[in-house]
Amino acid sequence: MGAGAEALADAVAGAATEGAVGAGSSSSSGSTEADAAADADTEAETDTDADTEAVGATELEAGALGAASPVAAGVRPQAPRTTARRRRRIGRTLVCRRLARWSFALALLALGCTGPRANKPPSLTRVELEAGPRLSAAELRARARPPTTDVRQTLKISLLEGVSGRGFEGRGALVVRPGQALRMILLGPGGTTAMDVWISGDRFRAAIPALDRVVRGDASTPRSTLRGLPIDLLRRWLVAPFGGTLVHAREAVVDAAGHVGPGPGLLAFALFGRDFVIRARVGDVERGWFFSQGALHGRVEGRVTTLADGARFPSEVVFEGDDPPLRVVVVGETTELAKELPAATFADPDAS
Repeated sequence: MGAGAEALADAVAGAATEGAVGAGSSSSSGSTEADAAADADTEAETDTDADTEAVGATELEAGALGAASPVAAGVRPQAPRTTARRRRRIGRTLVCRRLARWSFALALLALGCTGPRANKPPSLTRVELEAGPRLSAAELRARARPPTTDVRQTLKISLLEGVSGRGFEGRGALVVRPGQALRMILLGPGGTTAMDVWISGDRFRAAIPALDRVVRGDASTPRSTLRGLPIDLLRRWLVAPFGGTLVHAREAVVDAAGHVGPGPGLLAFALFGRDFVIRARVGDVERGWFFSQGALHGRVEGRVTTLADGARFPSEVVFEGDDPPLRVVVVGETTELAKELPAATFADPDAS
């Protein structure tokens, strides 16, 4: 394992151990068993402290501690008291655990409150495309400010595959070399690798060890083979923000009905091989639409964050795909510029 791969592994390990949610789960129905046990222990501690004055003396008098008890020796014990400070500390612990447990669910609710499907893609006639000021590729990049150096992000992710109904919720980390490559590792129960994704140019590799499944391909790979894999989203939204071969760009805003009007936003139409992508941004909010052979097959809604050098990078993403059916929600926990990572970080995992 090269130095770059080790750095990514360290980031993944950090994501797994940081916070209240550890390794993830195979469904989104509730907390992990470990969380439940932790809550039960804390609640038991709270109940014990609060009830000691009521039941402590009675249990001692009943001989619960045997002949050696203070009662047997003629000494009535003083029941321990729970101080207000201790009660507040225990209360804060319970609140923090519950907030940690539900923070991701609340984030998903906040991101998906309208949902990408509520937004229609922008529609411009040929006359409208040719009218008004247009942005060159250089002008678009200057306004969009995509990263120019490597980016590292720890994240929480939820995937729901529409055909089988199977889902996954967990944590992990990714590194991106803008416009070129990505490596992402997600963790499952017990801290094991649940998904390992590598993208370099048009090529990709996705491995799901639990299913003994490895999918390799490129831009020509049929989309039907990508079931449950967010390759399109990662390549077009994270690796190359406002990338591809630019067809048209302008300063504009797009409403939920798809109407395009003047305003302080960005709107770009671009080709990614045989596919077509529309991306719109107003402030920190982004929306996108993915087309293949003239048919809309994916919608995106999310937000961007500003990095230390002023670059903008996606921090929250909701993706809904139709072909194949897939819903992905990504919530970035930490996003930062990375010193130029070794080439081994983005090397083909199967290369000898």
